[in-house]
Amino acid sequence: MDISLKNLFLLSSSTFISSLGSILLQISLTFYFYETTKSALLTGILVSLQWLPALLIVFIRNNWEFGKSPLLKWKLSEICALTITGLLILFVDKSIYWVIAILFVRGMFDQIVRVNRTVACRYVFDNKKQQFYSSILQSSYHIGISVAAIFAILFIGKLNLKGIIVINLITYIISIFLITLSRTLKDFPKIQSSDSNNILFGIKDYFVILKNNGILRLYALLFPITAIFFQGTYSVLQTIYPLQKYHISANESSMSYVVAGIAIISGSVAFTYVSNKIDLYNGFSKLIVVTLSLLTVITYVFSLAVSDKFQALILFMIMVFIFEILWMYGYIGTVKYSPNGKLSLIYGISFSIGCFGAGLMSMLLGFLLDLISNQFLKLILISNIIYMVMIFLLCQKNIFIVKELGVPNEKLD
Repeated sequence: MDISLKNLFLLSSSTFISSLGSILLQISLTFYFYETTKSALLTGILVSLQWLPALLIVFIRNNWEFGKSPLLKWKLSEICALTITGLLILFVDKSIYWVIAILFVRGMFDQIVRVNRTVACRYVFDNKKQQFYSSILQSSYHIGISVAAIFAILFIGKLNLKGIIVINLITYIISIFLITLSRTLKDFPKIQSSDSNNILFGIKDYFVILKNNGILRLYALLFPITAIFFQGTYSVLQTIYPLQKYHISANESSMSYVVAGIAIISGSVAFTYVSNKIDLYNGFSKLIVVTLSLLTVITYVFSLAVSDKFQALILFMIMVFIFEILWMYGYIGTVKYSPNGKLSLIYGISFSIGCFGAGLMSMLLGFLLDLISNQFLKLILISNIIYMVMIFLLCQKNIFIVKELGVPNEKLD
């Protein structure tokens, strides 16, 4: 078997199984928190724990592309996440505050895993298949989310939290084993300048690159902005909204996770297929971004405006489907256009902004829902208006002048 294809099989399997276990535990804990506390704010805080720690990884290290093998760093960060998750068994029945603290630390290592996984794409796949295989690898993460949602329906209320933690630990072990079997195809940078891991230097470098490279700026800011305003809000609403509006059980409410998972898989697969057939990164990029953004906003609002729960579920699924295509468009564009040696810097900081912002959005939304008695539609309308303003501002600059001058994409820096 071709080594690049073998790596794809091993690493996409690893990503899938790791995602399945982590998200299954996250969903279970979210429902447990809300049913125990009945507080949207506390539920929002729990949801934010999977994102807020992302900002810390920039301060730990702003460029993960240098030094050891990206596969080794990916594996070590999974081992750290495994160790931290094991501690949950000791505290899950004792104190909610210890659980929150442990989840915060685990969230940090989960984000490090995602950064190292993205960096690894440049060194485990051959150049011709890199964009296509990177999309598949990212899709495997989303497939894991979908399968986790289905498992949540089966396990919530039937298996205690310790049992689900054990399942998560097993998935980590399998994931680590699969990473061990894969190997890099290209040499990776082993030496970095003394300034390259300085946080202030890294942030300055990030903004200088985006300032001078408009085409990269569009994609590198697109995926964190979409994560903040869509994932940061619907991750809270999909737990609380069905329970509050339709007065259904937690098992029934978890169907929102299933349809979101199906939508995410469909969006990832659709993007991967279409981008492999058509060059989506062309002179119509701004039109694509604005059109997809408008469609996401419209379906999001209507999913909360309709009274029928089946219609709401279908509209929610369509919204997540379009959001996923939009997010992938920004994500793959960032991988495609980041200068050599700068991918982990650009992706890491953009991803951290998105995750930290989504975490804050989750907490803010939870706080406001408690404060104004679950006014779901009004809050999302305000959020979506702010989002569209930011998208229009992001698309104002002419980002295609470099392409029109005939400068190769690889030279964009």
